[in-house]
Amino acid sequence: MNPLEVQLALTLRQRAQSKRAAEFSAEAICFDEQRAWVRDTSPFAVACTTRRSGKTFGDGTALLETATKEAGTTCIYAAQTRGVAEELMWRHLKTENEAYSLGGVTNESRLILTLPNGSRIRLGGAKDRKEADKFRGVSKVKLAIVDEAQNFRSSVLSYLIDDILEPAMLDVNGRMRLSGTPGPLAAGYFHDACHNPNIPRYFWTLHQNKHLGMDPQVFLKRIRERRNITEEDPTYQREYLGRWVRDENVLVFRYCPSAEYEELPTGAKPWNYCIGVDLGFEDRDAIAVGGWRTGERTVYLIEEHQAPKQTITKLAEQVAPLVEKYRPRKSVWDFGGLGKKIAEEVRSRWPMPVEAADKTRKLEHIELLNGAMLAGAFKARKGGPFAEDCGLVQWDQDARAKGIRKVADDYHSDITDAVLYMYRACRAFMEPEPEAHDPNYREPSEFMLKQLAEQKRLRGRDPLGLALGFDD
Repeated sequence: MNPLEVQLALTLRQRAQSKRAAEFSAEAICFDEQRAWVRDTSPFAVACTTRRSGKTFGDGTALLETATKEAGTTCIYAAQTRGVAEELMWRHLKTENEAYSLGGVTNESRLILTLPNGSRIRLGGAKDRKEADKFRGVSKVKLAIVDEAQNFRSSVLSYLIDDILEPAMLDVNGRMRLSGTPGPLAAGYFHDACHNPNIPRYFWTLHQNKHLGMDPQVFLKRIRERRNITEEDPTYQREYLGRWVRDENVLVFRYCPSAEYEELPTGAKPWNYCIGVDLGFEDRDAIAVGGWRTGERTVYLIEEHQAPKQTITKLAEQVAPLVEKYRPRKSVWDFGGLGKKIAEEVRSRWPMPVEAADKTRKLEHIELLNGAMLAGAFKARKGGPFAEDCGLVQWDQDARAKGIRKVADDYHSDITDAVLYMYRACRAFMEPEPEAHDPNYREPSEFMLKQLAEQKRLRGRDPLGLALGFDD
């Protein structure tokens, strides 16, 4: 081909791409309810729909349409975790980008799609404040969508929206969007937004979705028959009718008002303590400190800490001050498959009572903890990590239909596991009446003291020594 033919072919290709890009719009590919959601220009809006309603497709259309029309801006899509964001939205964006020749360039490692006009669509997770902070510093946010908002802790969701995303919209008059399905508890940030008369609210069901591969009525009948339920089932109403129904039966942990406390009891009775530690091999480390007064049977969750997964040494340095502060009768750690070996290593290096967690009979101990919460024999602070996670951890509904109790994989909570280990240890000391000292507790040997002093000399600090009171 001569240069003129090459230029002509390039021009024709560019015109074809421009035509196909122009075909990408909510008018062309969305049904009425989706289109209204995408085209809303309000600064804040909420969509609460059923499962299989096409909500995420509408979110993706809104992201791409905004990015292609608003040059040099940023669009944000936040899910609970990066993995969920990638599964729900990333493949969809890449498919539409290719199908309509939008010309976007993908960055797989950062989950960013950059359009020819300089606009970007950025995906990410925000399971906790540290993850949410990864969106801090982003500017010119024209559209931000938080999807599956019912799965977020309310404290994290309010931090993500109020403290991070909305301020980033100021210079371009951006739009904030929350989308999801009703949660099992009729409470929380997303629930309140869905019932706020000052916020535009959108609702539609799978019956409006024109792209399903089968009749919704047939699909729903199959669901009811397989799970042996009626339309009155709370989970069915939430998932497929889009109704906010309190559904405690779907929740693994029965946190309730009788399990809340504001101030610890006072008096002369001595306190006893146990610590539970869960290593977040896929997520975060969690530490739970529980205590009860001698002669009483109510356990209080006194301290709860969470941090991104870290080395055993780093985690032990966080636990050591708590050991010094509370002198627990036992600290139970979940070390995974090598639990006993690692527990022995921790015991040999740090003067603390360490026991590898016995993870058998977990369901039984969940029921014991639930019974204690309902009876007011176990109490935690309202709004704490444990209290929030109790509203998110659910039973697997497919397994439930088969008569099997299994915790769903949708949401994993490290703090609830740490609390289970701690509460189990507390109960062990309540029956019979606990002894004055835990026989497993090891006072620091002379060798350990020398080792701590050497650490201080070499590293210029001694977090373990200071925590245990062995400072110069």
